[in-house]
Amino acid sequence: MFLAAVCAFGEGRETAAIATPAMKSRRSWFERNFKRYSMEEVIAASSSPEDIASYVSSQISYRSDYGDEWAPAAETWSRGRGDCEDFAVVMQDMCGRIGVEVHVYMFFPAGRREAGHAVAVGQWQGHYWVSSNGSYQEADSFEGIRNLVAREMRWTSEHLWYSVLDTDGSRRFINRDRALAAAF
Repeated sequence: MFLAAVCAFGEGRETAAIATPAMKSRRSWFERNFKRYSMEEVIAASSSPEDIASYVSSQISYRSDYGDEWAPAAETWSRGRGDCEDFAVVMQDMCGRIGVEVHVYMFFPAGRREAGHAVAVGQWQGHYWVSSNGSYQEADSFEGIRNLVAREMRWTSEHLWYSVLDTDGSRRFINRDRALAAAF
């Protein structure tokens, strides 16, 4: 649910008084499609990964980069665009700030020379969920998540392998790319 003015960031965490948007269903068409919210406003207004994905999909547009340049969530948010790993990192960061643990999964088709695809995966209310480029879908198992990603990418799930990054792992990729950019 979206909160009107005050939101607790999770058990044992501080509360913040931030003016936030009204209930999602009450936002006007213009507001839903054109208003730029800060990450803090979205976090304060969100109580689930689905809420966050809804905002992420409306606030960030997909744009591929040259190679894979991992960026911090705040940078992607302020740019308003990113590719799959940028979306996944934003979801991981923002969901973590409302107390939901999220991992970035990088899926690859075995035996093919194709680029992989990064998604955010977590569990919420007894279901697995995946966010791919800001979308939100639920599944009953991790195998269901694999099938959703395979279907989206037009791969077969039997030949799909993956790598998993927790928040520290994502941060290492981001720091690596920041160091490389500073060197040039």
